[in-house]
Amino acid sequence: MIGHTALFSKTYRIMERSSMLVRINVHVTDVMGVFAIIIICNATVLILWTVLDPLTYARSWDAGTDYWNREFSSSGACACKTPSAYLVPLGISKYRVCQL
Repeated sequence: MIGHTALFSKTYRIMERSSMLVRINVHVTDVMGVFAIIIICNATVLILWTVLDPLTYARSWDAGTDYWNREFSSSGACACKTPSAYLVPLGISKYRVCQL
């Protein structure tokens, strides 16, 4: 998450100044604002998701048994009750930061 945010922040700053068509230096202070906004938005949504509706792992046995009547195949997945309640704000925050 942090690597993606740092890369996005620097790219955003370069694209913001690309209309001048001159060589620029991008400093740490130039990208810290965008970086901080993205990290705070992501961390807030992910912490709320973890606290309010944590993912739970559920395993189910598939049909069929072996020669000694033992189940030999199972599948499992993580799920939560309302994933869209957290994925939509994450997507909107990414979109809104791109519009800054």
